[in-house]
Amino acid sequence: MAADHKRHFWERLLQYLPPDLETKLIPTWSKGRISVREALWPREFYSEVTEFKPDLFLTDYPLTQARHLAILRRLRGLRCRYAIHLRGDIWTELRLLMDEKRVALRKQLSLSEVASYLQTRAFETILRGEFRSADIIMPICRWLEGRVREEVGYAVRTEVCYQGVDSSLFFEEKGLELKHPSVGIMQSFNVKPKVAALIAFRKIIKKMPNVTFYIVEGKPGKITGSAQYFKAAKDALGHIDNVIFVPSLTYPDEVRRFLSACDVYALVTGLDCCPTTVMEASLVGKPVVASRVGGVPELILDGQTGFCIENDDEQKWVETFEMLLSNPKLSREMGARARDFVTENFDWSVIGRRTASIVRTVV
Repeated sequence: MAADHKRHFWERLLQYLPPDLETKLIPTWSKGRISVREALWPREFYSEVTEFKPDLFLTDYPLTQARHLAILRRLRGLRCRYAIHLRGDIWTELRLLMDEKRVALRKQLSLSEVASYLQTRAFETILRGEFRSADIIMPICRWLEGRVREEVGYAVRTEVCYQGVDSSLFFEEKGLELKHPSVGIMQSFNVKPKVAALIAFRKIIKKMPNVTFYIVEGKPGKITGSAQYFKAAKDALGHIDNVIFVPSLTYPDEVRRFLSACDVYALVTGLDCCPTTVMEASLVGKPVVASRVGGVPELILDGQTGFCIENDDEQKWVETFEMLLSNPKLSREMGARARDFVTENFDWSVIGRRTASIVRTVV
C-alpha cells in the first residue's frame, strides 16, 4: 500500500499497520506550491509508484491522483486501487469558499479575483471526478459517511475509519496555572461555521461570570485557518471579563498541561467531523461538553463520558457546566470513563487494525 503526503497523520497510521502489509509514503507533488507542470505530469510520483507497484494508493487530499493512476494503468500496466481517506466535509467547505469568492467579486471585479473564483470552480469539478473514480472512500465518522452518500451517491463503497490518537501522549499531570473554576476551549478557526458558533457562545459565557473560559489561539502549535475568522472571534469575546485567550501551545506537552489544568473541556463549533481535541481531553480525564454537530457525538457517550448539546440551547449549556463544576466527584468519574472509551476505540493501534482490515478487503 502506498500513502500520499508526508505528514504526521500518515506517519502515525503507517507505524501501527501490521508488518505483513508493506507500505510506503509517496507524495503526489513536491513540497510547496504545485506547478502546472507537476499537476499535469508529476514525474517523481510516476517513477516511485511504478517502482513500488502498490496494490492500493491511499490519499487524504484527492486532486488529480485518479487521473494519474489511470494513466499508469494504461501506459505501464499498473494494477492499483484508489482509496480516499476523507477527513472533512469538503463539499460544505468548498461551498463556503465559493460564497466568499462571490462576495469578493462583487466588491472588486479584478482579474485576480476572477481567476481565483474560476480556480475554485475547477477544483470543485475535479474533486467530483476524483470521488467517483475511487474504489473506496473511508470517511472519518459515520456522519461524514452520510455526507458522502448525499454528494457522491451509493456507487462507491464506503467504510468508516476514524481519526486516531496516541493515548500514550495524553495523561493527567500538573497543569498550567489557571483560575478556577475553569473551562478550556481549543479549536481551529478555519471555517466560518466553527467561529460563528463560538461567537454566539458569548451569551453563555456572560451568564457564568464566576467561571473563567480559556480559549487557545488555534489548534496545537499555530493559529489554524483564516486570520480574519480568528480576529472576529477575539473581537467578539476578548472584551469579556471572564474570557482569557491563551497563546498557541506546543504539542503535545503544553497541550497536555493545559487540558490537565482545566476543570471541563468544551468544544463549541458549527461544523466538525472527528476533532482530536475531544479525544485528547478525554485521555487526560476531563469530561467534555460539546456541540451536537457532525461527527462529534460519535466521540462522546452522552451522559457517561460527557455531554452533547445543541448550540442554541443556552440553558442546557449553563446547567451542564454548573453541574460538572460543582461536583468534582462526578467530573472525575466521567473523565475516567472518557479515558477508557477513547483508549479502547480510538487509539492508533485500534485504528491501524481497522485500516488494515479495510485495505485487505479492497486489494
